[in-house]
Amino acid sequence: MVLAAATNLQGQPLQWEVIQDLGHFGTNGVAAVPALVAWTQDTDQEVRRGAVNALGAIAQQPEVVIPALLAALKDSDPLVRRDAAEALGDFGKAAKSAVASLIQALDDPDWQAQTGAIGGLGRIGEQREVVLPMLVKKLHDQNRIVRRCAGFALGDLGGQAAFEALLKATDDPDDSVREAVFQSLKRIDPEALRRSGKRPRSNSRRRPRSLISRTGTGNSLRSAS
Repeated sequence: MVLAAATNLQGQPLQWEVIQDLGHFGTNGVAAVPALVAWTQDTDQEVRRGAVNALGAIAQQPEVVIPALLAALKDSDPLVRRDAAEALGDFGKAAKSAVASLIQALDDPDWQAQTGAIGGLGRIGEQREVVLPMLVKKLHDQNRIVRRCAGFALGDLGGQAAFEALLKATDDPDDSVREAVFQSLKRIDPEALRRSGKRPRSNSRRRPRSLISRTGTGNSLRSAS
């Protein structure tokens, strides 16, 4: 019924919301995959975004979906590129063929698209010897949201090297970055974190709610430092 509604709303502003809602069915939404793959090439950027998000949430039929998401990494809209990279991460190791493309996406001219690649690489967890140094570099980026995303991604990647890199970032000047860093340290090795004596501190400045999302970026945000 939702798939039919999305189809019937072709060209209307609400279509992208209905398309994205298909992802709420999780693996039960597999019947919608062919239509969603087609929508990744729609002329409306919001429809394309809704489609790649739904495909990531459903995370089925990787042989069909992963090529479509790889193509979406080259979309003209940076938010589509960001969400396509995140969706690839939803496939985990089944998306290991996407690692090379996601590494390239780390240098996307738009920082928002970079955050998707960071998150995707962390969750896929392949080619650690190549990916880990790149994520560590992003942990010290000038953009605080890029640093925050790298903090979470290193937690997804895990391991001693990631732990040590995160431990060096516990004094980041931004409280939202430190939050990500400490959450990841606790996920990797809570006992080692306790022994380190490192404790989170908070600034009086609270981060805006608009910064909170899957990647730590707001949908309409265009600049951050």
